[in-house]
Amino acid sequence: MPLIAHPSSPFSALAAFMNLLPLPGASPCHRPGRAPFPAPCPGTPRRPGIVRGLAGLAFCAAGLWSLPVDAAEASCPESSRTGSTSSCTGSAGWRLHIEGLSVLDAEDVRRYWQSWLDVRPDESSIQAVADALQRQVRAAGRPFARVHVPAPDREGRVVRLVVVEGRYGEVTLRGGAARGAAPWLGALRPGRPIGDELERQVDAVSRLPGVSITAGLGPGDEVGEGDVELVVDQTRRWGLDLRVDNHGNRYSGRERGSVAAHVNGLLVFGDRLTASGGGNSGKGWDGAAAYQVPLGHSGARVALTASRNHYRLGGEFKPLEAQGRVDAMGVMTTVPLTTRGTGRLTWQFGVEGRDMRNAQKAVAIEDRRRAFAVTTGLQGVSYPSPGTAGWGGVGMEMGEVRLRDATAAAMDAASARVAGQYLVLSADAALLRQWTRWGLLLRGSGQFSDRNLDPSRKFSLGGARSVRAWPLGEASGDHGVLAQAELRYRWKALEPFGFVDAGRVTFSHTPWDTSARAKALPQGRMLAGAGVGLRWQHGPWTAEGTAGWRIGTSLQRTSVSDPKARAPQVWVNVGYAL
Repeated sequence: MPLIAHPSSPFSALAAFMNLLPLPGASPCHRPGRAPFPAPCPGTPRRPGIVRGLAGLAFCAAGLWSLPVDAAEASCPESSRTGSTSSCTGSAGWRLHIEGLSVLDAEDVRRYWQSWLDVRPDESSIQAVADALQRQVRAAGRPFARVHVPAPDREGRVVRLVVVEGRYGEVTLRGGAARGAAPWLGALRPGRPIGDELERQVDAVSRLPGVSITAGLGPGDEVGEGDVELVVDQTRRWGLDLRVDNHGNRYSGRERGSVAAHVNGLLVFGDRLTASGGGNSGKGWDGAAAYQVPLGHSGARVALTASRNHYRLGGEFKPLEAQGRVDAMGVMTTVPLTTRGTGRLTWQFGVEGRDMRNAQKAVAIEDRRRAFAVTTGLQGVSYPSPGTAGWGGVGMEMGEVRLRDATAAAMDAASARVAGQYLVLSADAALLRQWTRWGLLLRGSGQFSDRNLDPSRKFSLGGARSVRAWPLGEASGDHGVLAQAELRYRWKALEPFGFVDAGRVTFSHTPWDTSARAKALPQGRMLAGAGVGLRWQHGPWTAEGTAGWRIGTSLQRTSVSDPKARAPQVWVNVGYAL
């Protein structure tokens, strides 16, 4: 049996192999997809060989279409129905037989087409009905279904529609990780109808860290059967990633270095343990660990995370000996809602606790805060056409901030009043259109809150991942939006690109300084910039660099966070992965 390499979307291209199978009672001159009426026949068509290639789920190729079966008003006093076969005689004397249909009510489907039988059917009308029924059966959960039209019985005035829903024949599972993958693929049993579970389960296995899967599909021994062969192997058990960049800021340290490692299949099939650590030129450091494990065999996962970030501030804050740390622990559950050859939608739900300490040792001031948050959201990806991909999501965070220092609490009550419960809504979306060499990326994101937020939850502009012509953290606020556009060109291992970024933030949901001077000041800020960049990848090495120039008047182009920031703003990172 042929094997087809499994891509990131395993059934992005699956041929409907069921049309290659012979049908009981079919005319020897009938060829699937052609006019069903008799014609001079030079001989029985040769049966094609095994399908090579997963060429797209049949329902993706045909589109989703549903018949409003309840809209039929015509009655059929001479109708009869036995098992999965339904027949009816129209006013013109023609009888309609629907055979092999089990996923839908054959009687309801037949009733819908009763008015069509009131006139003499021609070959194009019959084929149109067969195509429509095929789309309906596929949309109902039989993605490999085929509807064939044998030569009609003109003497008996009978039109037959034969539905082949497709059933599993022999299912073979092998490979180094076959034992671990067996529970995931248990729904693929001989004799069962081939439904959405084939794509869904193979996709779920393909997304497990450290696991690869290939699938082969071909005609079975019986009419309407398909044999499936699956090969599941364990890929590299571990990985290591080294990275250096200048993505920090001048207060906490521009230059940074980090290392991250992961191990797959440590305790159970499909799990992953990750650990990372790093430091910067400002004597700050951070560390994190995460463990993710499958929940059941449908693709759901749960991840446990813990991290610590320690920082020291330089520049104007150095005399204060300002430093602090943030400890965080959380759990996140991800559940796939839909998996299709052209898209995927997942739901996420998580909880996180953070303990924050900010100190100015020179003046013996310490601000201790504790925050707890519940997050939920939807994430999706879609491939509407070749060369086009879109992804994004919406999220909601509900949390509470508690100030544990009496002095800090009193100061907060007299100013921004960030202590208490809060709600944040966020969204982001991106669209990538790739031609042979040229590519265009459009991306937008935003955030809205119901009150003044703690600085750790504000929307930030500036930096290598935001408005790239500005220093990191140039502007932040409770509400904000960001838009980015990138025009790319592929040339061997290089990808030069040009970009335009723009964003705006509102500093506070509720302004707390009501003085005349404060009211005269802007309540928000807009940043914009444009520039060029270059990406490079060769084996385990990757590198990216950008140079951005600020857009606006002379005053608007002045950096507040870093008055010494140069133009252009340059960001560089280099990585090495095993």
